[in-house]
Amino acid sequence: MVKRILLILYSLLLAVGLIYLFSSKSASEKPTTTVIEDGRREIAGRTRQPIDLQFPVRKHELTNGLTILTLEDHSAPIVTLQLWVKAGSRNEEPGKTGLAHLCEHLMFAGTAKYPQGELRRISRLKGGAANATTQLDATIYTDDITSQNLELIIEMEADRFRNLNLTEEILAIEREIVREERLLKIDNDPRGGAIEQLFKTAFEIYPYRYPMHGYLDHLDNITLDDCKRFFQTYYVPNNIVIVMVGDFETKAAVDLVARHFRGLRPAQQIPGIDLREPEQRGERRARVYSFVDQPEFLIAYHIPAVSHPDYFPLLVLRYILAEGRSSRFKRQLEVRDPVLSRLSCNPMFLAYQGLFQLWGAVHVNHTPEEGERLVYEEIEKLIKGPLPPEELDRAKRQIESWFLLSSQANFFKSNLIGSYHVLAGDYTLVNSLLERINAVSEADVIRVAKNYLHEDNRTVISLLPERNRKQKREELVMRR
Repeated sequence: MVKRILLILYSLLLAVGLIYLFSSKSASEKPTTTVIEDGRREIAGRTRQPIDLQFPVRKHELTNGLTILTLEDHSAPIVTLQLWVKAGSRNEEPGKTGLAHLCEHLMFAGTAKYPQGELRRISRLKGGAANATTQLDATIYTDDITSQNLELIIEMEADRFRNLNLTEEILAIEREIVREERLLKIDNDPRGGAIEQLFKTAFEIYPYRYPMHGYLDHLDNITLDDCKRFFQTYYVPNNIVIVMVGDFETKAAVDLVARHFRGLRPAQQIPGIDLREPEQRGERRARVYSFVDQPEFLIAYHIPAVSHPDYFPLLVLRYILAEGRSSRFKRQLEVRDPVLSRLSCNPMFLAYQGLFQLWGAVHVNHTPEEGERLVYEEIEKLIKGPLPPEELDRAKRQIESWFLLSSQANFFKSNLIGSYHVLAGDYTLVNSLLERINAVSEADVIRVAKNYLHEDNRTVISLLPERNRKQKREELVMRR
């Protein structure tokens, strides 16, 4: 009997193999690729249709102004719950930098029902995790939890938003933790000071210029009343967005949120911020000395908000320049030119105005200016064109692959939905991202490179080894 089954399986495999052999082309033939006018790709006679991945997000709003965005995904019995508070470091008062980040830490101070540390302990006990992050535009609280414990985590979140235990003792403890975090990530990080200097130099008025981690003297002067006032101003339901992605029934999940969060009182008015930022009309430069081994440079260009249509060609531009081994910077600069040892592209897409950042390092006996020159030359080549269709298509496919692979995770989907809703004002953009990326043309990429990546819109930070400053001082003494 077993032999008979094996014989049948062998026959089936042989038949499939023969069908494939006679229906496929010779291995020596290379498939031809043709670009069709509407942006589709035709490969070996087959038209490649753009992938249409839709997230059926549903929006709900409570009477107190709390917004809830839900996306069901029953592939695994887990849920990602995110609470987006539309207040980040941009919302801090002058002289109070670091306040938003400090308040994020205070949100784990505990309540009478769930004392300090209980939220994370219970989350871990139930197979989940609780975390948070402060950004320039928002503060995000994230819970990953099994679906059977969703109500518990919703209740615990609502409890801390209503009944947070704030005391001078807890403030002193959390302030010290935030100070240590600043020392670790900025003051004692070889590159932390360069990033901080970049935003301070690129922005003259807009509060993006202030460091998210805060200045130490500012942190020391923040009072408990400052923190309470920040919570009362921004941690209100009409300034919060809850995003839920995972294994739940929408109506039941929304009812749970309503039951636990409807008691929060909305604010009559949420303060705006000064959006004025004068147009940059000339290159700005600054130097930072640090404990790096070799000179580095950080270049940034002002770009529009994430809600701007140019967001999509700028994203494609990033991939053309610096993503993957076949990108222009990797291929032309790192591989062939011995001046540069490293180069990356990290654009920050923000709610009001972003920065298209390029970070490079040079080899021994070379200056940051030499590395910069190579970067500018490569950008000029792209602007002059032409941009080969296969290069443009490769960048689009890389974005598509990144999006499809990342979309398997609840955290990615919740973060994307929350980002588009809070930063761009339109969560439905998640369903047109691939379509808009696919619609980006050669002219679009060249246009945004020309419009934004030019000298007058440029800020440059030179990151130099500390020994260079010592040498410079010695030279000055010798001249005297």
